[in-house]
Amino acid sequence: MSTVEALYETCMHVGLVPSPTLPQTNSKWLPLPYGRVGSDKNSHQKATADPSGDDSGVHVSVWSYIWYVFALGASIESLHHHFAVLYLGWAFILNPRTPSRGGRTIEAARRWKIWKYYCEYFPIHLIKTADLDPKENYIFGYHPHGIIGIGALGNFCGEATGFSENFPGIYPHLLTLTVNFRFPFSRDYSMSFGACSVDKDSIEYILQKMGPGHSAAIVIGGAAESLESKAGKF
Repeated sequence: MSTVEALYETCMHVGLVPSPTLPQTNSKWLPLPYGRVGSDKNSHQKATADPSGDDSGVHVSVWSYIWYVFALGASIESLHHHFAVLYLGWAFILNPRTPSRGGRTIEAARRWKIWKYYCEYFPIHLIKTADLDPKENYIFGYHPHGIIGIGALGNFCGEATGFSENFPGIYPHLLTLTVNFRFPFSRDYSMSFGACSVDKDSIEYILQKMGPGHSAAIVIGGAAESLESKAGKF
């Protein structure tokens, strides 16, 4: 028994739809979802109940609606599959090196209000100690790594601590493990904040080919140091 048939039988069992009966061939009533449409001398297409008491119109209509819902669901599922194939092809076949080519920063994402709540929670602050020339390129070192570079995310991926205000013309790219860009969707989500792959080609591209002001931020110690992190200690 198919899923649709099982659903219909359940609805029929609890009284939501009547038992299937065939409509009379000489009936002047047309099946509608909630009754029938007939005609009399005073009006055309007047909605009313079937005087014969036959509810086969409801049966036909509900059956049609059930098929419609399942057909719609199948269509949406098919669209999801097509979208997934298109996205995977676009991300991993046409643009596989984007994380090593400066990423794909979206300034609006860096200014999301959630960054404000994120930085206030820990809290995270940015303390400026020197001016930076926007005509130059820089490598920022962040330490300690800890379990996760929370402070690096707050300062280099968002604008809640005022990075662009303190260092106008400087465009930070927080670098992280290449494996983090092998996961669909999270790959582009990370790049929208300016994150890039932490490899030699990526660093050279940022510093040499993206233009003045573009800088790389590296969390010193990396994943190896994160395993040494202990509560209350660096």
